[in-house]
Amino acid sequence: MPAPHRTAPHNVSRRSALRSRRSPGAIVFSVATLLLTLVALPQHLFSDSHSSGFYIDAGAGIALIQPQEDGLPLSGNTRAVWEYSLGFSAHAAVGYDESNFGVEADFNYLSAAVKAYAPESSKSIIENTPETLRMNIIGLMGNVRYTFHTGTIFSPFVGAGAGGAYLSVPDTTSTADKPPTYSGWGFAYQGIAGFGIDVGQGVELKLGYRFFGTPESRLEWKRTGAATLTASPTIISHRIELSVAYIGT
Repeated sequence: MPAPHRTAPHNVSRRSALRSRRSPGAIVFSVATLLLTLVALPQHLFSDSHSSGFYIDAGAGIALIQPQEDGLPLSGNTRAVWEYSLGFSAHAAVGYDESNFGVEADFNYLSAAVKAYAPESSKSIIENTPETLRMNIIGLMGNVRYTFHTGTIFSPFVGAGAGGAYLSVPDTTSTADKPPTYSGWGFAYQGIAGFGIDVGQGVELKLGYRFFGTPESRLEWKRTGAATLTASPTIISHRIELSVAYIGT
């Protein structure tokens, strides 16, 4: 008598899909290829005629947070795998550019809804509908930039930064007896790449990519009449933003 056919539990297969969906590998590879191409270009293509001065830069775009294997506890000490919806990001920066090099202070913001989560104890997917949980990240960064002045209206740039980030996970279903949020500060770092288009009168349009990470930030949920829950998740996000910069002389 043939053995009966067995199918893997639906919730387990969906949980595996949750972890593997939306891999950022292709994005990172594309950015790395762009940077290597720029570095390999002959140096005579770049011009040093760019004037120095202060600048301001502000923009917004879309953000994708990588699914977390070490998500925040939902109850007790139970960890969960979290997946996020496509989110919103924005930044504002002020800096000084000296020829090709620049330094800047950068304020940035990200907000993305938690799309689904999978408690490690039950290994099942829970859709966050309606999306009452959100991950909010406020970053305060110091950045350095290098701009490739090509002698044309196009100016590719790369950069890196470090600083601090405030993370919070408010729950819109919170009540007076249920504290509304996980929150906490942590170290943050980012890598930046993109290009600018000079439109004249000191104005430049920019399209940029940001890799933003907060490794093991300590978050706390101080509950009334219960033990405080803590977690140290690593949050990695990928952001694509369009911005406008004004460069003084």
